[in-house]
Amino acid sequence: MRQKKKFIGFRFNCFRYRNRGVSMTTGLKKILFSRPLNFMLMISFLSAATASAGHEIGNGGGAWVCQNNDALGTLRWAKLVDLYEGRTEFGLDIPNVANRDYLEIVDTVMVRRLFPVSEDLYRSVNDELETVKSSLEVVDDALYRIRPARKECLSGTISYVQLANHTNYGKILLQKNLFEDPRLSETDKAALLIHESVYAFLRDRYGDKDSVRARKMVGLLFSTVAQEVLKKEMEKLLGGGFSSIGMEFVKVRPGSFMMGSPLNEADRSNDESQHLVQLTNEFEIQTTHVTQKQYFDAMGVNPSKFKNIENCPKTFMVAQGASGSFGLCPNNPVETLSWDEAQVFIGKLNANRSDGYVYRLPTEAEWEFAARAGTSSAYSFENEASQLSLYGWYGGNSDGQTHEVAQLRPNALGLYDMHGNVWQWVQDWYASDY
Repeated sequence: MRQKKKFIGFRFNCFRYRNRGVSMTTGLKKILFSRPLNFMLMISFLSAATASAGHEIGNGGGAWVCQNNDALGTLRWAKLVDLYEGRTEFGLDIPNVANRDYLEIVDTVMVRRLFPVSEDLYRSVNDELETVKSSLEVVDDALYRIRPARKECLSGTISYVQLANHTNYGKILLQKNLFEDPRLSETDKAALLIHESVYAFLRDRYGDKDSVRARKMVGLLFSTVAQEVLKKEMEKLLGGGFSSIGMEFVKVRPGSFMMGSPLNEADRSNDESQHLVQLTNEFEIQTTHVTQKQYFDAMGVNPSKFKNIENCPKTFMVAQGASGSFGLCPNNPVETLSWDEAQVFIGKLNANRSDGYVYRLPTEAEWEFAARAGTSSAYSFENEASQLSLYGWYGGNSDGQTHEVAQLRPNALGLYDMHGNVWQWVQDWYASDY
């Protein structure tokens, strides 16, 4: 399989699998892969593209209010959008908790509901709670899903009020008058704080640009659905298992393929002889390169060369680590890593995991099977390189640097940058005669 080669660092896809043995059969010989040190050369390089959600304003929590038609427009009731949608549209049983302060309710929901779902997710959302401040900034967030019926506010007026807002300087601002009004329940206040925290997490880790997904998550957290149902629904909303550093994975089913390149394929190397490989177990592989932000969140450092503002002017950020501050191009791949450094990173994932998975690099055969995505051509899309710029960053279109992950077309499995951006480490060792 053809890979455009350039000099830049390395990429690794974190592979994960349920805690069981993983083997593969090649020809008549079964091999268990456990040793280093093989790597697959990949296309290099990439630039910044999308604006960071953290630099946008709006899309915070809102409430439906029923105002009397008097001169002052006094409130009759107020209902947080998250919980109103949960009860009305999604049919969730969400009780109001009487005689408890909203901060107590927040603690209860976080510890008893979110923590059992995922310790990593709990920690990430809990960190965001520390940023909540009380202040006023009215910004429209009209992406509500269902409006209260007119009969719920007879002789009054139903309107949407922006109750809280994310700012572009990392704060969550609350509209003081409405937040402190006794007609907004303590349960709604607690749900608002968790909404803002969940939404901050989704903006930072997944790039959410509206609060629709956050509202559904909050409704579930405050509902009475069983814990196992809650976990499954949260996994659906986040696209799979949980990781504190926002990784997404796709499943790769077992199968066989011809690994290597045919003799008549242009630019093949002498050590790419074709041979039949049978993968015997399902596995999951990360959809993108490991990013600088993901690596920094786990390790507190950023070894990458392409991490300065000129490499990602729209997304550049400075993060504070244990040994000082580091520039980050958060969505660019981490690079300039040794195989051993990759293993330390993966060790951190495994030490902190709470999702039942074990993480490791893919083997060379697993990587090629995933990269081919069921094809047998020189590239995962065709034999000619005429469309390469649609799928990969390399010497011809990269301008000599890395680029944000997932900006070009994925292969048929939904994997991005398998034909480019940076080279990739794999788990097993290199043998030129195999």
